[in-house]
Amino acid sequence: MASVPEPSADYRETLAKVPIFSSLTADELGFLAQRAVPRHCSPGEIVFGEGEPCAGLYVVERGQIRIFKSSASVIR
Repeated sequence: MASVPEPSADYRETLAKVPIFSSLTADELGFLAQRAVPRHCSPGEIVFGEGEPCAGLYVVERGQIRIFKSSASVIR
């Protein structure tokens, strides 16, 4: 049986700052932190597109993200 590495304290701290996770116990935060997959994005990189199936939950630790919603309406 493979051992699960100890979660990074940094991931637990980051997750604890997210309102929906802020009331979780240290063990619960650790459970989530063990499953966290870090992703570094470049400026202008598209993280996901509208209509794509959900592939997880993104927590922005540093920087910012812009979210766009397409519209079917046409401005004349």
